Amino acid sequence: MENLSRNKMRELTISCLFAANIKTNIGLDVSAKKTIDDIFAQENIEDIPLFCQEIFLAALKNKEEIISQVSSYLRNWKFNRLNEVAQALFLEVIAEHSYSVYKTEKKVLINFAVDYAKKYLESSDFRYINAVLDKVLL
Repeated sequence: MENLSRNKMRELTISCLFAANIKTNIGLDVSAKKTIDDIFAQENIEDIPLFCQEIFLAALKNKEEIISQVSSYLRNWKFNRLNEVAQALFLEVIAEHSYSVYKTEKKVLINFAVDYAKKYLESSDFRYINAVLDKVLL
């Protein structure tokens, strides 16, 4: 696989998390390996960046805790009512910051999340993404 930027790897990991959430929501079993293989379209798991594999698995493993953290800062909303893309974005960013060996800086992740939200979510959604992540990421 070609050399991918860290932001591109984050985007692909969000795609994996989005696919896993959709499968779960419609009652399908989620195979982490199959989900990541499908998104990356690779025959061998070794061809998928280790960064993506680790963040994806960390997000799945800690999903309930991440949801709880985000939910505590959502006013009049529940996590499962958020746009599925926003859900996947929260899972990726918080997993990368708090549940991985990478421990990426809060500022870097919030900037990425805001840019991603502006690109893929409703026009004002980046505001609540920014506000929630600012409180959750320590």
